[in-house]
Amino acid sequence: MGRYLTSVNISFWVVLLLLQTHGFRGCLETERIGLLKLKAFIESVSEGPDTTLITWVDGHERSNCRSWDRVKCNATTGRLMELSLSHARTRIPGTLFRICNLNISLFHPFEELVSLDLSDNGFGGWIDQTEGNFIYFHLHKISSFSRLTPMALFTFLPTYAGYTSFSSLKKLEKLDLTNNCFNTNIFSSFSQFKSLKTLIMPYNDLKGSFPINGSKGLLSLKKLEILDLNNNLLSSSILSSLTAVTSLRTLILSNNNMEGSFPIQELIKLKNLEMLDLSGNRFNASIQGFAGSGSLNKLLVLDLSNNRFSNSAFLLLSAISSLKTLILSNNKIEGSLPIQEFTRFQDLELLDLSDNKFNGSIQGICELKNLLELDLSDNKFSGHLPKCIGNMTNLQVLDLSSNQLDGNIPFDISNLKFLEYLALFNNKFEGLFSLGLLANLSKLKALGLSSQSKMFQVETEFYLAPKISIEGTWVEQLQTQFEN
Repeated sequence: MGRYLTSVNISFWVVLLLLQTHGFRGCLETERIGLLKLKAFIESVSEGPDTTLITWVDGHERSNCRSWDRVKCNATTGRLMELSLSHARTRIPGTLFRICNLNISLFHPFEELVSLDLSDNGFGGWIDQTEGNFIYFHLHKISSFSRLTPMALFTFLPTYAGYTSFSSLKKLEKLDLTNNCFNTNIFSSFSQFKSLKTLIMPYNDLKGSFPINGSKGLLSLKKLEILDLNNNLLSSSILSSLTAVTSLRTLILSNNNMEGSFPIQELIKLKNLEMLDLSGNRFNASIQGFAGSGSLNKLLVLDLSNNRFSNSAFLLLSAISSLKTLILSNNKIEGSLPIQEFTRFQDLELLDLSDNKFNGSIQGICELKNLLELDLSDNKFSGHLPKCIGNMTNLQVLDLSSNQLDGNIPFDISNLKFLEYLALFNNKFEGLFSLGLLANLSKLKALGLSSQSKMFQVETEFYLAPKISIEGTWVEQLQTQFEN
């Protein structure tokens, strides 16, 4: 009898443990309830129809939150791992969001959460309030404020309060806050994210420099590898703070309000950096305090397009040894092509020097045999297109449009069997160019041909099926089937 009772007791505790672990129909009960509360909050601050979380239901055969949209659980434990609330808060079509604060206490149950996407919701801050104090007040005591709408309450609540509640998200590795209204004060709350590896915050209200507490918050992110703050209004002064985050591998600060001398001495402190995007700012030609010491040995991608660099920009390349992608388009670089600056990058695959003021010959370009993409468009290059272009057999994209190249287009271009995009329009080419030369380029998808010279003609007969009429203008979606 005693053994029987012991067996029953063990069975009881096993069943209870399973219920606590797997919860309602395989979903952890505390997390299922937490998601339903989160849905109620999202709907309470939405301004449009509630159409985004319709699979999140209670008391229904679909109440297993493991099967809900926007939710991904661990297959073994059933714990919530990934949560996407992108565009969850709805608005009336044709209107902008009214800024509201996020109740972060609603995330307490999700202790195993690894990825959280809160993008495109119009959040401007967050507070830590329990349902009893916050939601209840918002929904049920509003009548005592006759002139205050529910949304106004959220609009004027403290911007950042009680952020220590994020301490429950100790395993969070990815946080996406794209297209909200957060300002730089938010960074002070990030000290709670001890495991954070990816932080994405484009299109927010980040302006100027980091506040002192904000800098400390970022410095505490010892595992941060990817930081994307593009399309804000941050100044270049933030770089001195960011360089202390030595774990960074990807740094994207494009389209901000950065200007002045390029801070290479700061950036070379980021020894693990593999991708750097500072495009769309106003950095000028001066390379601040750079004496050639230090290097970015791991940097593979560098985008400095849409700035104000002159030829001295090439000085900073001496601090880099392993580039695969270099984008310097839309700057103020002029003169002949400094091919020696690029040939030392043995693994260079993409080179974009478009929309500058380069001139002279492009003969030396053939030395870059490993290139996959080459864009020299919108410059003042002149002379013949070299025959050795046919030796660049890895090319997939070749754009030489809007220059002053002349002479015949060499037959050797037919050797570029991997070419998908070819743009040669708006030059001064002469002679007869037969599309038959492209018959072996089975991957070609887009072709641009034209010339400022009346001596240039394109022969189209017998080669393309179906036939394409070329009138010296851009030709898109080129058919890749050719007649024999």
